[in-house]
Amino acid sequence: MISCNSAGDKNYSNLMNIKKGMSVTEANTIMLTKPKLIEPAFWNDSLFVQYYESPFGASDDLGIVFNKDSIVVEIKNGD
Repeated sequence: MISCNSAGDKNYSNLMNIKKGMSVTEANTIMLTKPKLIEPAFWNDSLFVQYYESPFGASDDLGIVFNKDSIVVEIKNGD
């Protein structure tokens, strides 16, 4: 039996519950899995991004962008 509930699918489902203005602690509690990568945003060094495995077929990783105060400012859904 093949499962349709991959880690990427679960990450995407959890990501849909993340809202701008949440703290990093609130976001991490919702995501359940650890990010596969955390790094400064290449477009703005005052931001950092937590990257998560995306569902099959997504063109990019899922990501949550935080400001220097560790508040969610953007959600990247792997489009």
